[in-house]
Amino acid sequence: MDCCWKLNFEDQNQTVGGCQGGFTEPAMDCIKHYRGVPMTVDYGNYKEINGRCSMSGMKLVAPIKSFVHVAQNKDAVKVALYHHGPLAVSIATPWQFEYYVNGVISADNPGPIDHTVLLVGYGTLDGVDYWTIKNSWGEGWGLRGFGLISAANDNLSLLEEVYYPVLE
Repeated sequence: MDCCWKLNFEDQNQTVGGCQGGFTEPAMDCIKHYRGVPMTVDYGNYKEINGRCSMSGMKLVAPIKSFVHVAQNKDAVKVALYHHGPLAVSIATPWQFEYYVNGVISADNPGPIDHTVLLVGYGTLDGVDYWTIKNSWGEGWGLRGFGLISAANDNLSLLEEVYYPVLE
């Protein structure tokens, strides 16, 4: 959300966060405000720097009219994932998250929610239920940009902030 890092259309005192992390609702508000987002081929790759951006002259895709906050339980999230495709989820990222390479991520005290990822699936590995996420940090992180988060005990607070957009 490069172009929205200083904007929140509901509360001008809250920022979307840019490269310092952020929250899903203000990001969805930004997409709604601009009536879509540019494609990477037009806008360019995410650069992980705060600053000014320009979307003028770019074709915007995926305009949304609203977004839905999914109930905080595993079954509701699985149903939303099945019916609405990938979901935006905000999670806590303990120090181990940055160095994740493989396996199922689990943390007893993950800290506050501070990062948003895409929830793309779920499964079981060696008897451990997990959620599959796609991170924004590129293919050098985790399993070529993906990770497995333990589904036990709302690990990394994954169930707290789950959203999907309602397209126009």
